[in-house]
Amino acid sequence: MEIWQRDKLSEHHSQKQPTLQWVIVEGVNCHVSDYAHLAPKARPEAFCPVCSQSVIMRLGTKRAHHVAHLPEAICAATQPETVIHINSKFHIQKELSKSNKLHLWQPCAGWPDKDNKRSCIKENEQSLLFAQKWDRVEVEWSLGLYRLDVAMLLGDQVIGAVEVLVTHETEDVKKEYLTNRGVQWVEVRVDEGFYSGEMAWEHSTPLKVEDFNHALVSPWHCDDCLAASKNFKLCQEYLTKEQEKYLADKTRRRAYARSFDVLYARYVDFHYPSLKRFRSVYVIQAKKQDKRTLYAELQHIGIERQQIAIEHPPITEESISRLRQALKDELDKRKKPGVIINRSCNWIKNPERFHPKKFLDENQYPYDYQINGNQWEKIVRVQQPKARPKRHRFRSKALIDLENEMTHSSNRENSFSFLSREYPCRECGEITSDWVSSNGKTKTCLCRKCSRKRK
Repeated sequence: MEIWQRDKLSEHHSQKQPTLQWVIVEGVNCHVSDYAHLAPKARPEAFCPVCSQSVIMRLGTKRAHHVAHLPEAICAATQPETVIHINSKFHIQKELSKSNKLHLWQPCAGWPDKDNKRSCIKENEQSLLFAQKWDRVEVEWSLGLYRLDVAMLLGDQVIGAVEVLVTHETEDVKKEYLTNRGVQWVEVRVDEGFYSGEMAWEHSTPLKVEDFNHALVSPWHCDDCLAASKNFKLCQEYLTKEQEKYLADKTRRRAYARSFDVLYARYVDFHYPSLKRFRSVYVIQAKKQDKRTLYAELQHIGIERQQIAIEHPPITEESISRLRQALKDELDKRKKPGVIINRSCNWIKNPERFHPKKFLDENQYPYDYQINGNQWEKIVRVQQPKARPKRHRFRSKALIDLENEMTHSSNRENSFSFLSREYPCRECGEITSDWVSSNGKTKTCLCRKCSRKRK
């Protein structure tokens, strides 16, 4: 048969439901293709391996070789799932009988992700010798309370088992029972292509399994996962050292800051011709040790702290004045043509919970200059007068009730006062107060006489 004809035949076959391909002839399980060379009348009588009823061999060229039950026969092997299950079991038995070694694809144990689930980075696998040295293979073999789909036997002892998975997985209780007995079991997911076609499984090829007895096999990690693990450990060690270093520096900085008492603090803004601006924070603080003052200093707080001037005890108002003058001298040195130094912020005495970032808040400490074109322009802020708080006089409940009653009575009098007045009727023009309806805004009315005429 030509290749294109065989492909066309397999395509035609794949469009149909799977069919039974194994029979019992003279008490032995056989594939129907073993009798394709015989004439129809020379073929032996065949029986179904499930119901043991007589079946008819279909060994034509249009469809794959299979067997068919008689029309009146009732058998589970006519169901597609059962057919795939039966054909796969006998196919595994046939292939394992050709050899006494079973290789399977062992997946990499994987690398744990953020949810602590292990999976291989590249889904790598390796060929593993899983079971060997059996002397026969049986189908539907009983072991305790369970029946094994395919059993590998050494004498009468079960050393291995293959469970066929079509739609329903093997029960966990059965897997645990086989594991406790030391059976080298595997679970294989099968379909029609597992036992037919060019991609059918053979004993020389590692078996692709869904699950297996992990207790008898050591976990395997591929080179990619091992490299990731090594890099991860190195990163963890580096991060641990960096974290320890950061915590040590943080503790040291806090201890250093607690050894000072901030007496005064202020900020100064620098506006440059390049339209850039910077804010510097200066503090006058006293160094304390065992409740005594060692010295007072003027310090600039920026990327790095810089000591500008220092005063030794006793710390008096004159010492503080000299430190303030030292800041003025420092700012005069930094003044250059085109540079605006804004010193509008005065010294803040004994700032509570002082932190340099506090002065970077533009809402609390706004800038006094803004960009207008290519130069800095001073912002003119109009101070809104403070609203005087509304004073509420005390009113007793009796007074409130009296005011409400007077308001209600006045409204009632106003409503009746308008009705008691005389106005011309908008229909007849007669001046009267005998109205049916009235409009207080236009002071026009409709008298009762005109109202009756309308009816």
